Order: sequence, then C-alpha cells, then structure tokens
Amino acid sequence: MKRTFGIELEFTDAYFADVNETLNDLTLSKPYVCSTAGIQPQSKGDNWHLKFDVSVCSVEGNKRTGGEIASPAFYINKQSFKEIRKVLEALQENDTVLKYNPETGYHVHININDIDRLQFIALWLSLERDIYKLFPKRKNSYYCAFHGRKTKNSINMSVESKLSKLFKDKYIQDILGDKTTALKFYYRNEQRFLEVRIGQMSNDIDLMMGWLKMVLQMIDYTTRTKDTFSLLMQKETLSFKAINEIAPDILKLTANEKLAVIL
Repeated sequence: MKRTFGIELEFTDAYFADVNETLNDLTLSKPYVCSTAGIQPQSKGDNWHLKFDVSVCSVEGNKRTGGEIASPAFYINKQSFKEIRKVLEALQENDTVLKYNPETGYHVHININDIDRLQFIALWLSLERDIYKLFPKRKNSYYCAFHGRKTKNSINMSVESKLSKLFKDKYIQDILGDKTTALKFYYRNEQRFLEVRIGQMSNDIDLMMGWLKMVLQMIDYTTRTKDTFSLLMQKETLSFKAINEIAPDILKLTANEKLAVIL
C-alpha cells in the first residue's frame, strides 16, 4: 500500500500569532489554515494546521502562547521529507517554537491498515529501553509512559521477559488499551492508525528528521518480516547495535546518544 503519515508539533513558549505569521509566509504543497477560536478542532489531514491545544496553551495578558501544528497526510518520499524540513527550519528561526519542554511532544501518525499490530509491538518492546535513552525526560511525561506498567512490568525488564508475555491477553490489553503510553492505536474513518508520542521537540532538526525516518523504517521492517516476534526471540538482546538489521543506513548512535541521519 502507499502508506501515509503525518506529524504534530506542540509548543508552549512561542506566541501563537508569531507562529501563525511564520507559517502563513511559507509556500507549501497543501493549504495552511489557522484555527484561532479557543477550541481544539480535529485536523483532517488535508492542510497544514495551527490550532489551539488545551494541554500546552496559556494566556499572557492579551496574547496567547502555545499551540499545536499538524501536518497534512504525506506519502513517504523525498518531497514529503523536504517539505517537513522546510517547515522545521522556518520555525527554528523563532528559537522558542522548537524549544525542548518535557510537556511538549513531537508526534508521528502512520496509517497501519496492513500492519500486524502484535508484530510491531514486539519490535517496539525489544527497542523500548534504548528508545527512552534518546528521550530520557519524556518518560516522565504523562502521555509517554512505557508499556506494561499496569501489569507491573519494568522498563528495565529483559527483552526476553517482555516478549514472552506479549501474547498473553492481559498484557496485550494493557498495551492496546492504555491511552497514556508512548504508542496509541486508533481508528478514524474506518482506517487504522498508530500515533508514536515519545518524540520531543528540539532545535536540532537532524534529530527530529532522524527520529521520523526511524519510526517509518520500523513500520516498513514489520511489513517485510513475516514473524518479527520469532526473529526477536532468537536474539539474546536487541539494542541499537542491531538497528542496522531493521533500519539500514538510517541512524547511528553517537557517544552522547544523539540521532544522526545518514542521508
């Protein structure tokens, strides 16, 4: 299938009006719209959309700060990545928009109609501990909790222990039903989607683009591997050292645990 994806960018410190002006000045492939009313309208995936987000917005005098930027639905290609980078670079000129804040997220949404969710979850669980090393402060965010916490599992539990529990009903219900974890599975217009919420805002655009491409490569790996679960169970451990088997030429982990994109 021709997979679609989109991103959401939450910000708290920049003025809403300033962000609106920045986005309004850009020439983009899809129209840009701004919802100024004090509600949080649902983005439909056909526009770049700046909107109110009650979780990050506040008012200073007669000025509103904070909001959320949602992209349109993109196909996975160079043109899409180029446009996302263009928007990020424009926002970077105002150093408060992409500024890191533990409560602001960089979310990736992906259409997963053809994905076996259990196979993807197996892959995620085996990488989960190392993924949190990339975004260490995000694990304290209410909406980025690690999986299995309701069944009293530890993020430091071995990969084998996590995977051995994967097909037990209670564990699966915990993962698929918990709305405050790093992965959110949902339906919209009879389509199945995944939202990956652990990414964080950063003025390092390479880091943000690298994380986006890694998530998409993980999805691609799941479609190409018939039994991710069995493959992972054959390994004693699975960490970023094994990422080249999953996402070749997409990332490397440097000494300071920063993603660097190999374009």
